[in-house]
Amino acid sequence: MRKQLIILLSLLLLSGCSMQGNTNGTSTSNTSNTSNTTSTTVAPGSISSIWGMMDYMGNRGLTYSGVNEIGDLNEGYNQGLAFQHNGGDYQLYHYDTKNETMKEVVNSIKETNKVQLQVNGEYVELPAYAYEDYILIYPEGIETSEIEGYFR
Repeated sequence: MRKQLIILLSLLLLSGCSMQGNTNGTSTSNTSNTSNTTSTTVAPGSISSIWGMMDYMGNRGLTYSGVNEIGDLNEGYNQGLAFQHNGGDYQLYHYDTKNETMKEVVNSIKETNKVQLQVNGEYVELPAYAYEDYILIYPEGIETSEIEGYFR
């Protein structure tokens, strides 16, 4: 019960982020990745910025548009981006691997491939993938193998 409460409380930070791309208090920089870039040999764990991770995933086949920074992140989260891919809404977070609450959140995601969020006062469970110091929230119905491919 305590673990679930900690996870829920830590994820309340995402409550302002709806799956329709509404990111109150965020910048509205729009970026699209449509260029063919050369593949890099940098490992995801050595990428220190969320923009670097977006480039890395783009080099592995992720095409995206409508990128917006997510502001007002709670403790444990360094950066957040919302973007669209194949008509679906995604959220990518770079988190602090030394934060104890985030360790519990990530362990839960790795066990269940789900994250529980409070959106507009209601709890919802969404598909999520955790890798290194990044969390990717993605639409229902997407195969996890596709998501994993962007991180390899």
